[in-house]
Amino acid sequence: MSDETLPLPRVQQSAASMDAGGTAEEIVKIDFEQIYAVYLDNLQQKAALFKMLISFVIAPFLVAVTFLSAKALQFESISDLSDLPTVLDFVIVVSGIGLLLPLLQYVEYDDNVMRTARSINNFRSLYTDRLGMSAVWKPNLPVDSTFPRERQITASGSVLVLAFLVISIVYITKGLAGLLNVDPLSPGVLIAGVVAIVALSCCYVLTGRNWRYETVPAPSFATTTIVGSSAGRAWAKYLDHVVQRGSALRNEPAPIVEAPPVAVTVKDFQDEDRIISRFGEAHIREAYERKMFSEEVVPELGTTYGDRLFNYAGHNQIVAAIEKLKNNRWTNKATLTLLDPLEQWPERRMPCLTVVDMKIRDSELLLYAYFRSQNALNSYGNMYGLRAIQSYCADRLGVGMGPITLFVSSPHVHARDLERAQHIVGRC
Repeated sequence: MSDETLPLPRVQQSAASMDAGGTAEEIVKIDFEQIYAVYLDNLQQKAALFKMLISFVIAPFLVAVTFLSAKALQFESISDLSDLPTVLDFVIVVSGIGLLLPLLQYVEYDDNVMRTARSINNFRSLYTDRLGMSAVWKPNLPVDSTFPRERQITASGSVLVLAFLVISIVYITKGLAGLLNVDPLSPGVLIAGVVAIVALSCCYVLTGRNWRYETVPAPSFATTTIVGSSAGRAWAKYLDHVVQRGSALRNEPAPIVEAPPVAVTVKDFQDEDRIISRFGEAHIREAYERKMFSEEVVPELGTTYGDRLFNYAGHNQIVAAIEKLKNNRWTNKATLTLLDPLEQWPERRMPCLTVVDMKIRDSELLLYAYFRSQNALNSYGNMYGLRAIQSYCADRLGVGMGPITLFVSSPHVHARDLERAQHIVGRC
């Protein structure tokens, strides 16, 4: 019987009864009321802006109808869209520019409600942790490190923004072409319009992707949770955690800046990660992938994990873990250790990675790794190295690859590298 099918305990307990002072009940009440108020206000503001956007869209048509009704224009003069009267071309340009202004405010309201919801969600994460979620009590709203979702092209709000954006650029391009006596369907005008639409659309989509949204802050030295939708975003948030919360610490052989413990989950990996390609070093990733498989010391790193994983005193832990998972797909015993308490330190360098654990859940291989210490600046190398191990095992098990989670008790950067880490965080 799986954990999910176990009967729930018969405990009659509420959020309020967990806290004798009734604080929990008040917190939940404030939680719901505040986030509801935020969304309600956002809806009302956007409804008003939507009416304004529609007004700008139909303005050129209303002006044309007015002039025709007043006999100021003849119908024949507007039958050719490539040769409209100057006054109409001017109105079209003004309407296109006017569309952009409420559209930018519309986007700003969306961003504001997302930031507010993010703050409320982080607060919710803290109080649910304090109250201790049970089988009979859960918060009434999401407790999710990625809530609210970032801008999605398929979301109704994004479709609306992009549709008005296209209309705005079409109006501006058509109007300017008419004022300059240029054919609006000429290749040059069409290319300029398409470039403007693509550039503004990309700007809209990309500015909505904030990698800091996936970090759940924790008080004091409680473990901070980071969920990165890609290795690059996880790395950037990890560095931000160390830069923002790190403290100087004397260490051997050189001083470090150490932050509170962290759990970093990487949901997916790309071969060409935009952030890592820009700020990382290709040889670091390659060296760490070799480190996971090589039984010889990797010269660039001065150490290796391959001997401990594939030939620890003659024992191949990777093969053993694969066999356990093949025999029992639900097993929780596919655990590999890289730390031998009988080894002599410091004659042999103590490994930073001490435990690797693998599980198959929902037909995906999940991988968890515990680091006693990790240099966050090169942590993307560990991420890709562990992904290579996960891929190696998943191929032999015939399952997909799920997220990878790194638990790090001493996340740090060397004091000499702090400025570089700050630069990367500031540019991401």
